[in-house]
Amino acid sequence: MKKSKISLVGALFLATGWILIMGWMAASAINSYRQGRDTRFAMGRQIPEIRKMSYPVPVTGLYIKGDGTTIIHMVAGTQLTVTTNATVWSCNWSDQGKGQSRLCLVKLKESAEPVTITLPAIPGLFLENCTEVHIKGMNLKEFSLQGKKIRFFHTDSCTISKLSLDFAGEKDQQYIWIGKANRFDTLIASIGGYNRIFVETAGELDNEFSLSPSVLVETRIGVLQKLRQPSALTRIN
Repeated sequence: MKKSKISLVGALFLATGWILIMGWMAASAINSYRQGRDTRFAMGRQIPEIRKMSYPVPVTGLYIKGDGTTIIHMVAGTQLTVTTNATVWSCNWSDQGKGQSRLCLVKLKESAEPVTITLPAIPGLFLENCTEVHIKGMNLKEFSLQGKKIRFFHTDSCTISKLSLDFAGEKDQQYIWIGKANRFDTLIASIGGYNRIFVETAGELDNEFSLSPSVLVETRIGVLQKLRQPSALTRIN
């Protein structure tokens, strides 16, 4: 009888010990998950590996090519930098000579994460094969931008004395939005292809728009008056 009681007490102690050990292991696993130390959980959480790369500033122009799904956010800065999630994007830079550089963005896996580019004062910019391009806060005397296969282009809070946009692709489907927070003295735009351009801000001094017949113009009343000036708006045959 005494042996049975001893065995029962021993079993209770053993069970209690196992419960305490399992509880400690569970708490430790939860803590590791929260802090991202356990690779088993980290893989499931897809912790981003943010990488910021700096490149020499080209003197005359920069060519940027995406993969067709690339979303680019451009902001003003003193250095040319590219910030990406390194698990999603690979960035290849090359010197093209004559003061020009080339950036190629290659997607490593499916993701909607954007690429952020800090852009200093560069006279010319050429963009190709991007889903979206957003330019914000640029303060320049003169800026020329060419785009090919850009589905959506947006400028916001930019102050540019003379802005020239050239999206001349005859088969490109493109939506261009020039936000109302911008300020331009002269705005020149040559838009081919089809879809529409939404102009919330026009040039204070001069405007020259050359548009494909398949490009619809949307604007506000005050801006429309500026676009109605002689030679401000023509259609490309």
